[in-house]
Amino acid sequence: MRLVAAALCLSTIALSAQVVFRSNVQYVAVDVVVTDKNDRPIENLGIDDFVIEDNGKPQKVADFKFISLPPVSRSLDIAAVSEPQPDIASNLPATPDSRLFAIVIDDLHLLEKDLINIKRILMEFLKSLSPDDEVALVFVSHSDLGVNFTRNTGQLVTTVEKMRAALGFGLDALGLDPSGSQSRFTMDYARSSVITLRNVAKSLAGSRHPRRAILWISNGETIDTFGLDGPPELMTFTEYQDVFRDAARSDVPIYTVSTRGSLPEDAIRGDQIVSPGIRGRVMKAMRIQRNNLIVIANTTGGRAIVDASDMPRMIHEIVQENGSYYLLGYYPEPFVADGKFHELKVKVKREGAHVRARTGYDAPRPSKATGPAVTAIDSAMSAGVNVSALALRAFAQPIASDGKKLTVAVTVELAYPAPADGSNRLDDNLQLKIVALDPDAKVKASVERAHHFTAPAPASGVVAFLINEVLQVPAQQLTLRVALGSQALGKAGSVQVALDMPKESKGLTLGGIAVGFDGPPREAVMQPAAFEGLIPFQPTTSRVFASSDVLRLFGHIYWKDKSQPTATMTLTGPNGSVSVTPQLIAEKPVGGQQDAAIAAMLPIKGLAIGKYHLAINVSLPGGKPVTRDVLFEVK
Repeated sequence: MRLVAAALCLSTIALSAQVVFRSNVQYVAVDVVVTDKNDRPIENLGIDDFVIEDNGKPQKVADFKFISLPPVSRSLDIAAVSEPQPDIASNLPATPDSRLFAIVIDDLHLLEKDLINIKRILMEFLKSLSPDDEVALVFVSHSDLGVNFTRNTGQLVTTVEKMRAALGFGLDALGLDPSGSQSRFTMDYARSSVITLRNVAKSLAGSRHPRRAILWISNGETIDTFGLDGPPELMTFTEYQDVFRDAARSDVPIYTVSTRGSLPEDAIRGDQIVSPGIRGRVMKAMRIQRNNLIVIANTTGGRAIVDASDMPRMIHEIVQENGSYYLLGYYPEPFVADGKFHELKVKVKREGAHVRARTGYDAPRPSKATGPAVTAIDSAMSAGVNVSALALRAFAQPIASDGKKLTVAVTVELAYPAPADGSNRLDDNLQLKIVALDPDAKVKASVERAHHFTAPAPASGVVAFLINEVLQVPAQQLTLRVALGSQALGKAGSVQVALDMPKESKGLTLGGIAVGFDGPPREAVMQPAAFEGLIPFQPTTSRVFASSDVLRLFGHIYWKDKSQPTATMTLTGPNGSVSVTPQLIAEKPVGGQQDAAIAAMLPIKGLAIGKYHLAINVSLPGGKPVTRDVLFEVK
């Protein structure tokens, strides 16, 4: 399982002006959805309408804010699908209007006949989101199809179109596998689903988004987890208690959505209902599945969408209520740093109001005199989302290959804040950690290095500097998780980069492209020799350039035979397209393959202000071209 982010103006309506929501250890924030008997959001409540109880003790609401995001309906056209991915990642904090949604596809409990409904549900959901929202797609048993958190709707739509590849292994309501045999794996399938759901809930704990939610697409397992028709199944019941606890800790409601119809024939493969007894078994299993989905949603503050006759309307309602909510904050009284889970109840003094909110939080542990930086970097590294306590931007590309492993060049930019005490010099010990994770979150490579950083302190703002690192990774789908911790500041930031693996066509491979400025580096650089013999200049993490800049580009191509490849570059921007002439520089063969460097100079002078797309194409005689994309902006 892996997790892994356009411009439409959204409005935020604050009923209490100048509210600043704090985030220290003695402060608890909770987002609350309040709906009427028809599940429509109630939007006219005030601070005095809310009651908060912490472990049964009433609390004073210190901060109050109502968030209202107008409904969105946007088209998803083929142009959005083909939009290239940026080659730079950052951990910029979420905007106040940005929401975080993790869509989890429980393909172990979905059938092939559900495909059309699944795609319809997902497309309706994506159409209803704002361009500021970040979405991840997670599959229970097809981690290779997963998409990390992104705002690139085209990438999500492309995966939705591949949904057929995820189906064909799920169990139906009779517990039958695709071959029609009674499955021996009913419990294993159920446990795989609940473990995935828990992992997703836990991974959202580090998010700074004011609103986040999980959309659980499943027809539900047939195990009577919550005791609808008898004693609960203790194994899955215990594991779901962990899901509920982690969802509460992460402040994440789970919305469960069943994709099938309400008839017994909809819940099984083929025509297996041959007797009243079989029909009875199917209907009993459907009741259990339905109950499981309802309990999951209700316990976590979400909603269960089952047997829905108007699915598009229900999907729009889910998005609407996640765009119409109250932010409350309070200081626990008494405050106890016991490291325990504190139960939380939110009530509304309005008859008929239905409240959905987190059910608790983890109190901080007693503070220790040592190790704040270690604790911070470990926490940032374990988070499934970017952590923005330190502002980071990262470039990571597989630059070289020996035919077996890839050499990945990583440049991390840290925007270091001016000291709060007015010091005129910065002096800090930094710890850098990088891990390469496969789609199942297995570590395939890692590096850790300590750096000592000194520099004149800026009068205000930040000082930016770069850290270079090299990682050897296998040639497979990977995500880099980069974390940087500061001893002096006692905090850490992290950013995730999905590696854009080398592109290949009939024996020709194009690796990653590095972009830098002509001339000496513009920022201080740690590990400047890390790229010696790999990249002939310092890569930049910027993708916004001035008209006075001259860019350098560099990469490698590999091929097996004695053919001579050709390379072209096309720059497309506000004034159309122009050709850029690259060089091909022969290199020493490595790993039984021919190697050539591709290099180019790109003056920005004369380019109009706007966004640009540079397409690098290489090909062998008679072969299809292989393309790399670099996106940048001129200001």
